[in-house]
Amino acid sequence: MTLLGAGVLAAVTSFLLERWTAFELFSGGAPAGINARTLATFILGAAIVPATLPWMSIRWLEPVCWRTVVYLAVVLVLVLPLSFATIQILPALNSSTDQIHAIKMGYPVFWTALLLPVGLRLGRRAVAKAAVPRTL
Repeated sequence: MTLLGAGVLAAVTSFLLERWTAFELFSGGAPAGINARTLATFILGAAIVPATLPWMSIRWLEPVCWRTVVYLAVVLVLVLPLSFATIQILPALNSSTDQIHAIKMGYPVFWTALLLPVGLRLGRRAVAKAAVPRTL
């Protein structure tokens, strides 16, 4: 499996788990409180991408340290607040500045594409370069 295939699988799995969690929480027939299964799917769905991206980076790109999981979790949490702030600065085409239009304008995709490489870069492990003998 390539990096692209593994990334798509992780993202789709995370999306499906979070979609199921949202459906359970916000549908009309949802239970009054959060049960253990709903909480478990929320945590698992939220952890899949930050936990698998470092592994995929180590496997197919370059080595990263254990803190990369934390960096990726932080940048993924920052996506929505930054998207909602961006719609205030750059309103939608019809001058709307609400949260729905922030998503419609694609700001979460923009911030995700911008911040994920930053999180991976912060978590990159320093690899010692091979010593090259100097010649005169």
